[in-house]
Amino acid sequence: MPSFSKVRVIVVALLVLMGASIAQASPHTYLVANMGTTSYGIFYPAQNANCLNYSGQVVGGVMVGSYPHAAIWSNGTVTDLGTLPGYPRSYAVGINDAGQVVGYCPSPTLSGVYHTFVVTGGVMTDITPAGWKYLLPDWINNNGIVLCNGNNPSVGVGVETQPYLYNVNTGTNVSPSSPMLNGPTMKAINDSSMATGANAIGNMTAFAGGTYTALPNLSGYTSSLAVCMNALGCVAGTSNAASGAYRAFYWRSIGHNETSSGTITAIPFLGTGTNSLACGINGYSEVVGQSDTNSTGNARAFFWDTFQLYQLDTQLASGHGYTYQLWRGYAINDKSQIVVSGVDTSTGTGVYVLLTPQ
Repeated sequence: MPSFSKVRVIVVALLVLMGASIAQASPHTYLVANMGTTSYGIFYPAQNANCLNYSGQVVGGVMVGSYPHAAIWSNGTVTDLGTLPGYPRSYAVGINDAGQVVGYCPSPTLSGVYHTFVVTGGVMTDITPAGWKYLLPDWINNNGIVLCNGNNPSVGVGVETQPYLYNVNTGTNVSPSSPMLNGPTMKAINDSSMATGANAIGNMTAFAGGTYTALPNLSGYTSSLAVCMNALGCVAGTSNAASGAYRAFYWRSIGHNETSSGTITAIPFLGTGTNSLACGINGYSEVVGQSDTNSTGNARAFFWDTFQLYQLDTQLASGHGYTYQLWRGYAINDKSQIVVSGVDTSTGTGVYVLLTPQ
């Protein structure tokens, strides 16, 4: 039987897709877990919407001796994931609900050469195809499908132009049979294998059923990058204007099809801000990111759920003595837990924290 939480995700998501009106909920208040104090010293979460899973595990990195290692933070405990043989450095990028991790190791001797790894059952495996100059991962979904972008010299394309899909559970390449050359850098893939990102000229694109489709920009903006996608194909990202301005957006799919007929919405700014970024989205279409709060910047982390927008550091639970100023929300799971960066104003120390709704 599906859990109550998963049923709620499905019901809310269906209402969102149908454009239904839902009563506005009260803003969350949050308990804060500072991820910076561990047996390895400071833990640095991956600055990626895929860095947080449903269990509240976060992937990122720690310093082991003089080198960064990929690691998992789980309820205050950090596990070093190690490196590929011969590679002193490793970086984790994403984690799925089964605890499978994807990341990469840069070559210690060759500039611009990277190998992608997966960690499942505690075992790290190199999944970079033979002959590829490099492969960089962006996402791992709950079916164990890894989304990467890389350089495959055999097809004669340039840097970071070739999407590559790998199934961790079967150990096979499941990339499209006819990938688009010189095109898109895909950034996220959901559990239905719909993917989204941007094409070679900076226009937002989506992939579903073997077809790439161009998606609209916000009005007045010239390019867009989608960075995350939820289970029903709803997307969050950032549109850019010729003036240098940028704004967070939310794109709602029509049914389960990625088509240009979907609705794109500008996410409001905090205060009188004029620039913002969307970084993460969950199954409820709750979006987190960063917004300026006035015309000079003063950026803060935000939460938006199509009905309300609020500044996250104004919603920290009282009575705990929290002194955090929160700058950017990176990821949000279906429990509405959020990975956020900021500063402890009592010490001036930069922090990464996990917010958990009360």
